[in-house]
Amino acid sequence: MMSPRRLQLVAIAFSCMLLALVAMASAKTPGHRGARLQQTACVPEVVEEVLLPGPTPIDEIRVDVARYSPAQGAVNVFVWDGTSTRVLRIRGGASQRLSFSPPITSDRLHVSVEPVYTAPSSACVDRVELRNAGNPVVAVLP
Repeated sequence: MMSPRRLQLVAIAFSCMLLALVAMASAKTPGHRGARLQQTACVPEVVEEVLLPGPTPIDEIRVDVARYSPAQGAVNVFVWDGTSTRVLRIRGGASQRLSFSPPITSDRLHVSVEPVYTAPSSACVDRVELRNAGNPVVAVLP
């Protein structure tokens, strides 16, 4: 037969073990928690100034959308050289590109990713790449 004190200690130990098991069962793994944060953490607005070594022609904008981007999301990507602006509207979770002629030729560009406020959510952009004749010139990572 166990003494009352020993029985009390066993009951406390058993309760602590049950609490630990319940906590472990309900806790999310670190990878899952990171994936959940990544799915909801779209950068709402980014403005970057891109300095090039000299006047460089840009004739294409490629926007890579994150795989976890909401299907109903949308953003506008603006590329401005000081005199003209090119705009690419991203809708959904698909990466897109915009080719144009004549090219923008400048040594300084402003690239901005801005939400579309009439859309249900913002699309998640991984990368904006500025290209010339199919070759990458510079990439902006929001």
